[in-house]
Amino acid sequence: MQNDVSSSQTFWERIHTAKGKDIREEKKVTEKDRAATQVEPAPAPRVAVVLFLLKGKSSVLLGRRRSEIGDSTFALPGGNLEFGEGFEECAIRELKDETGLEVQKTEFLTVTNNVFVESPKPSHYVTVFLRAQLDDPNPSSEQSGAG
Repeated sequence: MQNDVSSSQTFWERIHTAKGKDIREEKKVTEKDRAATQVEPAPAPRVAVVLFLLKGKSSVLLGRRRSEIGDSTFALPGGNLEFGEGFEECAIRELKDETGLEVQKTEFLTVTNNVFVESPKPSHYVTVFLRAQLDDPNPSSEQSGAG
């Protein structure tokens, strides 16, 4: 039996040679080919925490946005959850940063899952809604017990 493969070739060289053609050549891919086939990764979901700050039974605090997203629209106080931060901590921090107001306790309301595919910058936000009651900074004498 005659073998076309030279006896000086190693086992692996014989494996990589098929019909006189080195099959390793077929698998060479240029950087340009890789770049053309790479898909940009989808943006990672972010977590936003917003707070319904109630004053009495009929008032909710809203602020006017000053950013490129939703500029001049009204929104609840809130922002992005920081690494390792709890929802309540985030809401209290954001309220203080944005308004200077402080609350001690918040209550969980709901969560929404918002995917904005059609926007100029596609994004995905999981938004956590909390509620807090603002203590009246100027209680009337009747409410405070003086009288």
